[in-house]
Amino acid sequence: MTQFYLAYGANLSRSEMAFRCPQAVPVEAVELRGWQLEFCGHATVQQHAHGRLQAGVWAISDECEANLDRFEGWPVYYRKQVITVRDEPTMMYIMNNAVPQTPTAGYLKCLAQGYADWGLDLDLLWQAYERAEDHEYAVYDDDPRDRPDWTDAEPDREHAYYGA
Repeated sequence: MTQFYLAYGANLSRSEMAFRCPQAVPVEAVELRGWQLEFCGHATVQQHAHGRLQAGVWAISDECEANLDRFEGWPVYYRKQVITVRDEPTMMYIMNNAVPQTPTAGYLKCLAQGYADWGLDLDLLWQAYERAEDHEYAVYDDDPRDRPDWTDAEPDREHAYYGA
């Protein structure tokens, strides 16, 4: 059975999805109001009154969903939620027990590649990074004001295998 899956993190990367879910078919890029990307080490989404989330919709098989369940650590690390996207039920993963934390440079590079693959607004990725960074600054009282230079980072395969 085919269903729709909303990707907003590591699974935006077409090369990563080709590895994890070879049968997945990219459908379209979408923008959802009332949701926003957050970082809790890995990507997640949260409802927010003024939020703006850009994501990719994939058509996936049952086998793809099983692969994604393992990748996402479902049901412990992420839970599933079905929302309506373009009048179609669409599944997405949302992190359980999410606490803001900046991602690794390699993970961020994987997401940036996914944003490029789908033609999404990279500023939204940076805004999520800065929200996590601001939280860490408030909690740990260090100075995280300099963005990491992730442009030349190698993809962080160990950590890229978590995060929708």
